[in-house]
Amino acid sequence: MTKIPVIIDCDTGRDDALSIWLALALGFDVQAVVASYGNTTLENVCENSARVLALAGRSDIPVWQGESHPSCLHRGIEEILLPKQEGAGNGLCNLELPRSGRQVEKLGACERAAELARISERRGPVDYVILGPATNFAATCAALGEKAPHVISRVTMMGGKLSTLWDEMPGADFNLACDPFAVQELLRQGYRHGFPVRFVPMNVTWPIVLDMDELLLLKAVSVIAQTAKDLMIVHARHFAPEPVFRFHDPCVILSLTHDQYFKTYRGQVNCDEIHSDWARLQECHEGLPFCIFEADSGFRALLLNEILERLQIKRT
Repeated sequence: MTKIPVIIDCDTGRDDALSIWLALALGFDVQAVVASYGNTTLENVCENSARVLALAGRSDIPVWQGESHPSCLHRGIEEILLPKQEGAGNGLCNLELPRSGRQVEKLGACERAAELARISERRGPVDYVILGPATNFAATCAALGEKAPHVISRVTMMGGKLSTLWDEMPGADFNLACDPFAVQELLRQGYRHGFPVRFVPMNVTWPIVLDMDELLLLKAVSVIAQTAKDLMIVHARHFAPEPVFRFHDPCVILSLTHDQYFKTYRGQVNCDEIHSDWARLQECHEGLPFCIFEADSGFRALLLNEILERLQIKRT
């Protein structure tokens, strides 16, 4: 269990919601949720994040409004980002969680950097978790400047589609496609300031899945568990390309407790917009260092079981 302060930077949709509840169930010291454009509009993400925290009885955790668009114009905005948002409903599969009744804090990059610096002064360097685009972090880290190594302990991001899965399903994963330039900047800042940059790739999370029959048989034993089950079922029934639910973001939260499964590589993000490998996280010897979370089928099964158990969801 991590006891250092945790920041969750997310574009709160269905599996982001599960991830926030999972982090709280694990007892993580969540200091703030940073809202990002991504799965849905920034306005929806802010409201969703506040409602998700309120349902868990944690409206004391701040929600900071982050960036509303990528760091620069690129092909993925029209090709991937906007179509995803247009088909996402409210981001929570059009389920209406109870209103939180609070205002989200509208903070620019410099203000977010100042808040992170204050947290690190009280609690130590933060464990920064990115479940959506990397845009917020890239802007915040730039604002931190030389303070960054004293404020950031490590960064763990959901993203990356490595060789085997890329060959089966060519094309960048959503988080990297939203802002590959910010991800490359994340690698540069990590190298410059000496904090680890870690990725939980789709190769790990894609096979962690429940189909509709399995979802319908789940037994929820709490309000949050029932809401999580409802989100999974509605997503699989109306929003997913196939009737399944994949546990991408919750796996990132669990990865924080399994450092031994991260292995170090060197590489880069392909930011050449005319290249077929655009927005791909690629290994190359002359690249920058990063870590990849690796898990075999047996360990993936354990991850799924722990996600369900921590969320108080039972398989029958």
